[in-house]
Parts: sequence; C-alpha cells; structure tokens
Amino acid sequence: MDAFNISSLRVDRFHIDSSMFSSEDQILNSLWIGLMGIETLMVVGVVCQSLAKRFTSKTSPQPVGLDM
Repeated sequence: MDAFNISSLRVDRFHIDSSMFSSEDQILNSLWIGLMGIETLMVVGVVCQSLAKRFTSKTSPQPVGLDM
C-alpha cells in the first residue's frame, strides 16, 4: 500500500501542463483574445464620442443657402 499515495494523485490531478493544450485550443484562445480587444476598442470609441458630444459647444451651425 506504500506505492499508492492519495495526496500525490490530488496534486497531479490539478497540475496543468502547457503541453496539454492543443493547437486548436491555442487558435481559439487567440481568436477570443482578439475579439475581446476589438470589443474593448469599440467601447472606448463610444465613450470618446459621448464625451466629445458632451463637451463641445451647444451652438448648431447655421444652414447655408436658406436666407429668405
């Protein structure tokens, strides 16, 4: 019974080796990170647009050619 050690099985079961990930997993992880980056840029763009609208002057330009 000395050869069977429960504690070593628990440690090995939760040990994650980088070689366990296949190339498909790496591609999917890269794609996911890319999509998260694009979504972050979109959110930052919307925030910048709303801040720009809030802090610009409230006067609207006069339409051209409507002098009657």
